[in-house]
Amino acid sequence: MCSEKEAKKRMKNKPAPDGLISDPRDTHVWDKLANSWEDIEKDFQYPGEEHVSYIQFDTEKLNVDEKVVQIGMKRFINKIERILLKEK
Repeated sequence: MCSEKEAKKRMKNKPAPDGLISDPRDTHVWDKLANSWEDIEKDFQYPGEEHVSYIQFDTEKLNVDEKVVQIGMKRFINKIERILLKEK
């Protein structure tokens, strides 16, 4: 996750298109897709999702927020956090 401003800045810094897909530097793509994004927390309002764990990684602040960590997943989540935060 990052701010809209940061996302568009990163898009503009991508390499030139390869001619096979649309221009990855076109920030209008972000604008079009942003309307369809849904908050993952809304999915946890329904029964049957008790097996799902998820975290949120802020790439600007280099911060991991453990949103939902199910029983037995803590060691795995810790490993993911170390990878994201580049800890050894």
